[in-house]
Amino acid sequence: MRYYSLEELEAVLPSVLEKLRSEGHRVGTGEAVLLVQLARNYAALEARDQLSEDEVRLIAGGVLKREAAVESFMRHLRMETLGSKLRESAERIEGEITAMLREMGVAPGWRVSKKMVKKGKRGREARRSLSYYLMLRRIGVIRGKPGSERVADPQAIRSIAFSLARRGFDSVEKAYEDLKPLAGRDYRLMEAEARVHPRLESLSEKQLIQLGEASLRKGNMETLRDVADRLASLAVKGELRDAGRAARLLEAAGLRDPRVEESLLIAEPRLAEKLRPSPETVARAASKAPGEEAGEIVARALKRMSREEAIQLLSLVDPRHLWGVKRHPFTGEEAALFEAAVKASRGLREAVAFHETGNPGRRDMALYLAGEAVESLEAAGLTGGLGRVSAETVRSLARLAEAIALSDSPGELAEELLLRLPPGDAVTVLRSLYARAFPEERELLVAAAERILARLSSREGLRLLPKWVVSGERGRVDVRRSVYRLVRRLPHPLIYRRRLKSRRMVLVLDVSGSMIDHAAWAAGIAMLFSRNVERLVTFSGRPGVIEGPLKPRELARALLEAEFRGLTNVAAAIRASEKPGVRSVVLVSDLKQTVAGEEPPEAAAERLLRRGHRLIAVVPRGYDAEAAERLEAVGARVVYAPTPRLTAIHLLRVLLRTG
Repeated sequence: MRYYSLEELEAVLPSVLEKLRSEGHRVGTGEAVLLVQLARNYAALEARDQLSEDEVRLIAGGVLKREAAVESFMRHLRMETLGSKLRESAERIEGEITAMLREMGVAPGWRVSKKMVKKGKRGREARRSLSYYLMLRRIGVIRGKPGSERVADPQAIRSIAFSLARRGFDSVEKAYEDLKPLAGRDYRLMEAEARVHPRLESLSEKQLIQLGEASLRKGNMETLRDVADRLASLAVKGELRDAGRAARLLEAAGLRDPRVEESLLIAEPRLAEKLRPSPETVARAASKAPGEEAGEIVARALKRMSREEAIQLLSLVDPRHLWGVKRHPFTGEEAALFEAAVKASRGLREAVAFHETGNPGRRDMALYLAGEAVESLEAAGLTGGLGRVSAETVRSLARLAEAIALSDSPGELAEELLLRLPPGDAVTVLRSLYARAFPEERELLVAAAERILARLSSREGLRLLPKWVVSGERGRVDVRRSVYRLVRRLPHPLIYRRRLKSRRMVLVLDVSGSMIDHAAWAAGIAMLFSRNVERLVTFSGRPGVIEGPLKPRELARALLEAEFRGLTNVAAAIRASEKPGVRSVVLVSDLKQTVAGEEPPEAAAERLLRRGHRLIAVVPRGYDAEAAERLEAVGARVVYAPTPRLTAIHLLRVLLRTG
């Protein structure tokens, strides 16, 4: 409840009564005196110097009699007292602005520039003047383009002070931190030079990198470390887009660690050659990255590794990821064995590509590479091993490549072979077989796809489910984890087990060629909560709609029946996602609209959002950035997921009401 001091009441009472008279209420000096006397007596009886709002209302009712007059009195009293506090804040901010201008050596109405405020000053004094210049420019006291800037006049400064006070700011510095940051590299450079920066959470990735590079150039290591901390957090979350520039800043700040390096490699595989990460970091990054990026990470890392490091890497990495290697540190028989493994890995990749494209040349290449790998083994009589790479590994990869390349029907390809492939590759092969299979054979393929996706959901999906939360949640205490955190003196020692609560949703999957890995992972994870998927929309050129609640078999069938190629119609898919009663819509797509004559996706999204739905777009590497910005402008949320695993995590966050 609000309270009014006696001093405050007496100060604003004449103004309040004047406004009552202007509204036609009959109040005079006698009523004013009586109100003051009653307020003082009431406060004296309670031994206080302030009254609550209810007590003031009671006194006003006894004097003014009529309910309309009492309500009007209380309304004007609130406005006047609020106004007095607002004036105090505004006057304080105006005084702060005046003091800043005085220290900068300028006055209201003067021309001003960065060079002028620093003239004749050095060190800390120059940095302070520059920080004042930046703050006043941010809040609008200094206006105009660089080179023709001018300080606002006294009346405009007073207006700015009142505007900031109304928004709840109590100082210029607080307003500088919270207001939308100014754009441009020059401002980031000045912030670094002045040793100030806005709240880093409010900066975009591009602005963060600009501030970090400017801080490095100006030698502002404190700000550089703060920026590097923020960039490292974005990298670990998988939200970093410009990993190359971020890596340079992290290295300059000394904040590289294995977890951050792993995230940087996934975001930008080319960094594997420059950063020279450990074999363990390379292996972890390759296991989480999509197939194309995994091969590039391993190939670039091996270029700079010694023989001992390379053997250590080969003991950790899957031999299927060796297809991109061209340079390596091995010689003699070791080189012959390793190159045979590379050929077998390339053969497997070509075999999957044959099913994806239908190009018979890819099948011929797969068979040739698999045969070459086995022949080189037998010709040299190789029997040794390099980590997980051995003669038996090479033969196994070659047999798998041949089996996949030659399979034309479900009976020719054992399900055990498909389980050795990543989910996206397995779905690609099954989809190809499904398109050529007889009706009675298709059910066998759907059952195989269901089992493959079920294994994905059980192996990977269950690991991604949140098991516990920090203190603040009600529930059963996890004693073991709590004791561990207590002994380690970690923050928030109490850990509670979480009861998962899922929500209903519409899942929209882009099944064009570049999205197969992400679509397969999303479908596999959705199997954990298939009953919560109220509608499944798969689309490339035309959307296909399956009404829920879904069964796992229906998810598998939808993936096999979809064509992972052709044109992409994002707008039509968004229109098809609208279902009354289901608020959350998750769109997994690169947002590349390729169907001509269709409305833009943001128009369909805006219509969907106006009808009370919530749209979350999960986008992979290589997405249409302009389309994403337009979606965000109409109110949709765009989440970056460079790997299929991150796509699954974001999908779980929506399903479990945690994101």
